[in-house]
Amino acid sequence: MQRLLLIGNRDWTDFHTPLTRAGYGVCTATVDAEKLCEAFVSFRPDAILLELGADIFILQHVRRLLRAELNAHPIPILAISRRSHLEPPHLVVAVDDFLLPPYSSDELLARVQMLLWRYQKVDSMHQVQSGGLRIDMARRTVTADENTLALTFREYQLLQFLVTHRTRSFTRESLLQQVWGYGFDGDVRVVDAYIRRVRAKLPISYAERIETVRGVGYRFCDAISS
Repeated sequence: MQRLLLIGNRDWTDFHTPLTRAGYGVCTATVDAEKLCEAFVSFRPDAILLELGADIFILQHVRRLLRAELNAHPIPILAISRRSHLEPPHLVVAVDDFLLPPYSSDELLARVQMLLWRYQKVDSMHQVQSGGLRIDMARRTVTADENTLALTFREYQLLQFLVTHRTRSFTRESLLQQVWGYGFDGDVRVVDAYIRRVRAKLPISYAERIETVRGVGYRFCDAISS
């Protein structure tokens, strides 16, 4: 059974009923720091549905908890938000999908299913694989065609994030937030430097999959775009 953690102070009845009927395990939690941490540790969710307003604080708090408690396993976030709250670009890039009103139970289930499907290649051993490239998130190791790569911790984090979120394009700013953290005060050009380092350490067939998206940033693809 796949487990969904619903975070927010709203009444989750309209979500809880269709999700449980569809066979998901559902747990709700408020934004209270202690209770939220307990929910992460005890429930071990496969995905998060987050009530998201214009204030980024709750999103930052959830991200910190994910890194602290569940950093061996990527947890996708579906934000429940109003269209007016999507103006700050850092909110858009910091979650995996949005559900905007008005929405139906069918759309809710479809978005949850798609969110989990995109992450299904991360198996129960906390590994993610793209062809012969394998990332073991429990051991923090990367192998390419069974050859172990000598990556620094930050290079590993950057590659893991891109491969786990493959096919999605990320700006340099969003990569700084997601990989280096919201408190990092460096220049966005550090992302370019680390991309070059990671590409240099990968076999060329995998290095080419880290694509530069003109006007945006970077993405990792399972197959090289034509």
